[in-house]
Amino acid sequence: MVEADIFPCKEKQALGLAALQLQAAFSTEKNVSGLLAKSLRKFMPRRLYPTRTPEEWEKKILSVFQSLSSKSEDEARAEYIRIVQNWPFYGTTFFSECKMTNKKPQVVIIGVNEEGIVLLKKSGELFSAFPFSDIVIWRASFESFEFECSSESEIYHFETFQGESISMTIQGYVDMKIMLLLDEECDG
Repeated sequence: MVEADIFPCKEKQALGLAALQLQAAFSTEKNVSGLLAKSLRKFMPRRLYPTRTPEEWEKKILSVFQSLSSKSEDEARAEYIRIVQNWPFYGTTFFSECKMTNKKPQVVIIGVNEEGIVLLKKSGELFSAFPFSDIVIWRASFESFEFECSSESEIYHFETFQGESISMTIQGYVDMKIMLLLDEECDG
């Protein structure tokens, strides 16, 4: 998600994460420069990538990578996870940009996590969040997705070909929450 820029980060943090990815993927390789050049776009956020030449990025990443040589593949992965799990939307499943058609039409990114539905502006900034406890109903079709929020008595409608995937992701979280509640009742 770092490369997709859904979790925007500054250059220094992006370089550190890229170096950790490289260490996790190629910890046993002695010369990774050729390997990095072929897949550089997988390591850098889209927003940052055009700000330097591939050669400049490679040089900067390799500089940080060399400081990680004592880390094992597992240690590099664990450190990467420790860093990103502190980000606000860690664990959120994001879907492609889509058009929200109610009120003032605009392009948003829909995300679903254990708390509910989040809507991000195209820039990655939070637009709005809806906990599952406020979502009355959701529906999907081949070309759309919508949900109704009890606290606002409003239906949010989106034009997207991922409506069914969004709906299934929500249903998965809701099913999981119900199972956890039932387990608590049985244990209690």
